[in-house]
Amino acid sequence: TPARLVRRLAWAKAAAAAARHPGAVVLGADTVVVVDGDVLGKPNGAADAADMLRRLSGRGHDVLTGVVLRAPRRRRARVASTRVVFRALSDDDVAWHLAGGESADKAGGYAIQGRASRFVTRLEGSYTNVVGLPVELVGGLLDDLGVRRGGADGGGGAPSAPGAPVGRAGREQRTARARGGDAPSLRVTGGEHRREPSATSWTRG
Repeated sequence: TPARLVRRLAWAKAAAAAARHPGAVVLGADTVVVVDGDVLGKPNGAADAADMLRRLSGRGHDVLTGVVLRAPRRRRARVASTRVVFRALSDDDVAWHLAGGESADKAGGYAIQGRASRFVTRLEGSYTNVVGLPVELVGGLLDDLGVRRGGADGGGGAPSAPGAPVGRAGREQRTARARGGDAPSLRVTGGEHRREPSATSWTRG
């Protein structure tokens, strides 16, 4: 199933990071788009991205992210799911979106925080999940393992370090200190992600 797939991929990313950083707390995440039971990953070129956008046109789809938090002696795994509905897209809409260059490294061929934001008419669940990392879920897992979430304000969102992005693709970026003087640091595997507000449900008129 798609949920098992993203969980397995997240486990693999976390395991790879843990092998490179023994003793650290690591986070692996992977995101896919699901429509009609089919998994849409990152498109293989512009034509593939256009096909994906046409499949999403005028209907709903699900965005699933597998998240694995791995500590030296404890591990947690969860899957976040968000329902997104697109309005009907014209050929001009698809061409305009492709011209923005946002499809290449995004599951389903779009970034909700970019040009595709104009296409969304309804969202049910976590907005940050669709961006690429469900920060609310990650925060809960970090709390569960006793890892302090960083940031200038001392709370909220994903672990943070100045200027370090995190999210869909597959790099290790942010580092956050764990509670206690000698507690391990946190390594996050992912790609580009901006800190955005989450939403439970909204509809655009």
